[in-house]
Amino acid sequence: MQNGRIIMGSRPNKTPERYVYGILSKKDFTEGEIAYRLKRKFDLSESEVSAILEKLKRFNFVNDERFAKLFSLAKLRQGYGPYYICRKLSEKMVDISVEDVEEIAFKENMEIEQIAVDVCRNKIRNITDKSGKISENTPSTIGVYKKCFDFLVRRGFDIELSRRIAKEESKYEGDFS
Repeated sequence: MQNGRIIMGSRPNKTPERYVYGILSKKDFTEGEIAYRLKRKFDLSESEVSAILEKLKRFNFVNDERFAKLFSLAKLRQGYGPYYICRKLSEKMVDISVEDVEEIAFKENMEIEQIAVDVCRNKIRNITDKSGKISENTPSTIGVYKKCFDFLVRRGFDIELSRRIAKEESKYEGDFS
């Protein structure tokens, strides 16, 4: 403040609690992410961080189970598989298993296999011409199969499921393993 006026750009000292409320007002964070940010920004001890996290949990501002469920549903709707979702959640310091993701999908009437089929069909549509036939510019049937299989595995689907769906959708007759 200068002569009773607030100078642009000056802020009152931010407390760790105000900082956390500010970042939580923009999007959801996990307990691990908040703890990491607090330690990095304010150099707090483990007990201070856990006290802040307990307060946030008491008011239900932070809930890792809710975060995992909402994140899983969003990624499933975007066409990602359970292995991708588990890896991304582990990066956000949330412990979840593939079975938990499959259970979340089941409770929401989403089938992992149907999601994989839709993703594979979309990939084939992008590889082939619009009629769905392979033209001279597109890869052979085995090439389409390989691209679909690789794409499904990168998207986080099970290898056996990816192999079966890629084979069915690309109409590949061989025994490529």
